[in-house]
Amino acid sequence: MFRNRAGSTQRNFRLVFLTVGIAMLLSACSVPVPLGSLLSELGSNKSGTFDIKNISKSGFDLAPFLGESKSQNLAGPTVGQTTILLDPLDLDGLNPVIDLTNRDEIQSKLVSISMSYKFVLTKIGEYTTNNVTLQPYFAPADNSNVSDSANALGAPIAVNFVDNNQTIEATVELNAEQIKAINARKFRLGFGLTGSITDFNGLIAGLSYDIESLKITNLKVNVNERFPSGENGEVISVASIDTGIVKVNSLTLDYAATIKQSTPIVLKGTATVKLYLAAVSETNLYQDSNLIKSIDVDIAGGTLQGQLSVQNPLVDTVLADNKIRYGVTVEGSGLGIEAVAGNDTAVNFEYEVTKLDGTAGAGL
Repeated sequence: MFRNRAGSTQRNFRLVFLTVGIAMLLSACSVPVPLGSLLSELGSNKSGTFDIKNISKSGFDLAPFLGESKSQNLAGPTVGQTTILLDPLDLDGLNPVIDLTNRDEIQSKLVSISMSYKFVLTKIGEYTTNNVTLQPYFAPADNSNVSDSANALGAPIAVNFVDNNQTIEATVELNAEQIKAINARKFRLGFGLTGSITDFNGLIAGLSYDIESLKITNLKVNVNERFPSGENGEVISVASIDTGIVKVNSLTLDYAATIKQSTPIVLKGTATVKLYLAAVSETNLYQDSNLIKSIDVDIAGGTLQGQLSVQNPLVDTVLADNKIRYGVTVEGSGLGIEAVAGNDTAVNFEYEVTKLDGTAGAGL
């Protein structure tokens, strides 16, 4: 009888020691507890759309808005002369400010622009040109000297009439000041002529120009957007995670999501998507301490997949509140804008989270 009681007592001690040992082990390390799919926790945030707004329209033609600057005569009537010297014209005052501030097709985020133009020059009178060049200028509205070399729109163009008309086409990359003029949507356009005209007959010898097209192309833009919009993200509810007697101290999420652009405007290049998570009480979500994941992605769209890891003390707060604050930023530098038809000024994205499997790191 005594031996039986002693054996029972020994077994009880072993069980106590085993229980204490397990508790010490669990408290000293993290034990993975599979949680299965957590997609349902996202609710309506599982899929949706978001926009990057205020995108300039590549291929937008400025020519229809140039007013009297679209067509002008250069050099004019002459009487009793045999040679006309074409000095560089003083363009100040000749070309008014072109104001497109009411046009949504041009926004203020552009960091690189080319200008693609098509000019038609028409001969006025009968004459011979000698080393005649035409220099286009594109300047900010407040520039005090339109014909300054810094405002040149490409290299000078040789004027050699084979017949009465000459068509000139070129694409020129704008400099920093000219880009500012486009972003401000207020600028001035001018032309200068050099060279001479000889052997002309009649009372008039000169030429005129007509700008058939003046398009902004090869646009590049910087993007820095937050979703949801606002300064501090958004709060979503999550169900409590039941892991029995153990305490959750970390959470790993295996995720997969698809994203695609769904509007005529297309952005091209690599952007960085950053996910921020914080307690509901957080008042400054977008700081490094709340950054959970940073991913470089093709802005045109594709599949994102990987792992997210959330640690204490955030896990404790989330489990206590059954809520979490989240926000996403999309950052890109020098993203290309593809030419499109229509009047869209925003890029629309569709996304769907297709996988969200959770594993809790737990201990006593």
